Amino acid sequence: MLIERLEQRQLLSAAPADAPTAQRPNFLFVYLDDQRYDAMGVVQQEQGAAARFPWLKTPNMDRLAGESVRMRNAFVVDSLCSPSRSSFLTGQYPHETGVIDNSTDFPADSITYATLLQQAGYTTGFTGKWHMGNQSGKRPGFDFSAGFIGQGEYFDNVYEVNGKPEQTHGWADDVTTDYAVNFLKEQQGNPFSLTVAFKSSHTPWDPSPKFADALANATAVPAVNANAPPP
Repeated sequence: MLIERLEQRQLLSAAPADAPTAQRPNFLFVYLDDQRYDAMGVVQQEQGAAARFPWLKTPNMDRLAGESVRMRNAFVVDSLCSPSRSSFLTGQYPHETGVIDNSTDFPADSITYATLLQQAGYTTGFTGKWHMGNQSGKRPGFDFSAGFIGQGEYFDNVYEVNGKPEQTHGWADDVTTDYAVNFLKEQQGNPFSLTVAFKSSHTPWDPSPKFADALANATAVPAVNANAPPP
């Protein structure tokens, strides 16, 4: 995972706003797709006998949960892919961003955390799944972007690198991570903001070949209302 590959890099330092450039904090945003609140090993452990996936192992997310703040009571006004992504970028509700469904492009003139950080002297990058409509081209607000159009595929996507198509080979999230790591290597101490948007765990749940058989014998415990008739 990206977190594992970056664990030896110092991504955030406690520094005042007027600190020298080399000491300014960097920002790393990692998006997952359609992940349940309880799809983390630490949550399954906490649930004990009530856990539905007791075999689930997510060591890197568990590490983040243990070393940071985990929100245990969160709400969403629009549990849909594109509107959520527009809200992540802007801090606004979907009816303000204009992205109210999965078919609407993100307005290129929007004010986002990326555009504000650019104005503050940061280099901004975005890799992976953008998915607001079938929007094409360089991602607005980002100095560097590498991602596929729409939902893309789990394997051998055509990525647009700064708006130019580039055929890739391999599992989408591995490719997304490679672009992200290369972006970080190029910063050489410059302040940056990087957004890494993975395609998993969205359907059709095609895993990386190296993990294809990892859960071959795992069985989920049925939900308590699995066989309940609708009202």
